[in-house]
Amino acid sequence: MTGQQWYQLEATRAVNQAIGRVIRHRHDYGVILFCDSRFSENYIQKDLSCWIRNQVNIHANFGKLARSLAVFFQNARDTVSFAW
Repeated sequence: MTGQQWYQLEATRAVNQAIGRVIRHRHDYGVILFCDSRFSENYIQKDLSCWIRNQVNIHANFGKLARSLAVFFQNARDTVSFAW
């Protein structure tokens, strides 16, 4: 394993740990923003946790991202039932 491969593996491990902190149980919902263009690359996405890989959306500009976030949170608020 090269030094670059080791650093990428360690970085991916840390990212996957952070992802797991957002969603803790079935009533949780959240958004994870990867603000680095490398996350649009398949070679990076393949190292993300399998449950999140097909949820990655790439947005070309902030306006599209903001609209997508608004729709996500509106849908989540309308569909997630809270037990508390």
